[in-house]
Amino acid sequence: YQRRMSRLSTKRGMTLVEVTIALGLVSFGLISVLGLLPTGLITLRDARDSSARSRYLQTIQAEYLSLSFGDVPSNNLFYFDRDGQPVEAASSSKLYKVSVESLAPVYPDQPVGVEDSLRRLRVTSWQLNSSGTTNGLAPNIRALQIADGGF
Repeated sequence: YQRRMSRLSTKRGMTLVEVTIALGLVSFGLISVLGLLPTGLITLRDARDSSARSRYLQTIQAEYLSLSFGDVPSNNLFYFDRDGQPVEAASSSKLYKVSVESLAPVYPDQPVGVEDSLRRLRVTSWQLNSSGTTNGLAPNIRALQIADGGF
């Protein structure tokens, strides 16, 4: 019985100082991770917007390349959801309003007839808010060049 008692009394638990240090280290780690959360959310939103933008630009380019070159409309309006997929104008999931204007390219010293085989598309997009109106941010403007594929 004496032996058993001596073994039990020699075991130690954690002291209050050790517990305090452990809690301090865990708190420091949690505060560091929580401090990075807003930056991560901003980066995620920017990456999602960039991916959606590239998807709707690819969709618009494919749409215009599929048209007969003489049938390219001078102005068109498209709507896209948050993933960059086309939606109807009346859809509640529309997030991007995209206007496409077809222009003849103007290059310095361009040879005669170039304007008949090239089109320049000015793509202007607005991000919409929940009520379907622009959110007051400046529009995003891109230029796409398409050439006559001889169709």
